[in-house]
Amino acid sequence: MLKVNAKKFLAIDYDEVMISTSGLYAAPGNDQNTRQKLFETLQAFFKQEQADSFFALSLMATMSEVVVAPLGVIDIEAVKQFDTNANLDFDHLQDTDQLQWPLAVKYIPHTKDENPEQTLVSSPLELKSDFAATFEQVWAVVVKYLAKNQATMTATLAKLIADSDQIETDFMQGLQELSDDQRQEKVGFDLPKTEIGQFSNYMSDSHEVMNIVRSAADFVKSELVRAQPFAQVFNDARYRTTYYWVLDNTFYQTLYYYIQKYTPKHEKLAKFLKHREEQLLHQMRQSALNYSQKMAEEPKANVSPDVAALFDRIFLPINEKIIAAILDFGIK
Repeated sequence: MLKVNAKKFLAIDYDEVMISTSGLYAAPGNDQNTRQKLFETLQAFFKQEQADSFFALSLMATMSEVVVAPLGVIDIEAVKQFDTNANLDFDHLQDTDQLQWPLAVKYIPHTKDENPEQTLVSSPLELKSDFAATFEQVWAVVVKYLAKNQATMTATLAKLIADSDQIETDFMQGLQELSDDQRQEKVGFDLPKTEIGQFSNYMSDSHEVMNIVRSAADFVKSELVRAQPFAQVFNDARYRTTYYWVLDNTFYQTLYYYIQKYTPKHEKLAKFLKHREEQLLHQMRQSALNYSQKMAEEPKANVSPDVAALFDRIFLPINEKIIAAILDFGIK
C-alpha cells in the first residue's frame, strides 16, 4: 500500500491541483478492446510518473462514467476514514505522520435511479511496482461496472421497445379503420392495406429513435451550448470531447435498440449488425464533423444553433441505413 506524507497531501487544494487526465470510450459489447486501451494507457502513465502522482482516467460509457484514480483525487475526506488513517489526529498532525493512499474505481451513473459507487483496489504503488497483477484487480472492478452500465442500457431500451410495440399496435389499428382515401390523406401517399403492418412497425421504431436523438440533442443544448456560440463548444477540446461522447452514445443506443428488439426474431441479426457497426459509426462521425463544422462557420447558425436539427441530420440517415440492413435480413 502506498503511503504519503499526511501533512503535505492534506494541505493540497484538490480543486486546484494539477491532475493528469485521460479519457477512453468504452463501446458496448467490446470489453476486450476497452481492456487493451485501459491497459496501455495506465501502463504508459506509470512508466513515466511516480506512484504518488495525481491522475484520473475516465472511461465514458453509454449510460455512465467509470473513473480510475487515487481515492484522494476523488474524495479526500474518504481517505481520512480509510483503514488506519482514521487513527490519525488530523488537528495535530506530526511531520512524520503518513496516510495510506489507496486506488479507487468509481462508477458514476448518468441515470436518476442509480447511485454512484466505488471500489478500492490496492494502490498506485502496486501499479507502479507490479503492474500486470495489479491491473487485473483494476480490470475486474472496471468490467463489473461496465456490465452494470450494459444492464442499465438494456433496461432503458426495453422500456422503449415496449413503448414501440404499443405505438405500433395503436397506429396499425388506426390505419386499418380508414378507407384508402383517408389513409392516403393521413400518411401522405398511397399505402396498400398489405403494407400497413410494415409501415406501422417503421413508424414506431422511428418514433423511439427520435426520442433517443432528441434527448441527446437536448443535453448538448442545455449542458454544453447553453448561451454560447456553437463554435465555442466545437473548437474547445474539453467541450468537444463531451460532444463526441454524446454522439457515440446516441449511435450505440440507436444500434442496440434494433439489436435488442429484433435479435429474438433472428439470432444471427446481432452479429449481422455488429459486422456493420464500424462502418456505420465512421459514417456517423464523418457526418457529425461535416455538419458541425458548417454550423460553427455559419454566423447565424453559430450564434443561434438548432442542435435538434443538427442531430436529425446526423442520425436520421443512420437510422434509415440500419432499417435497410434489417429489411435486407428479412425480418421487418
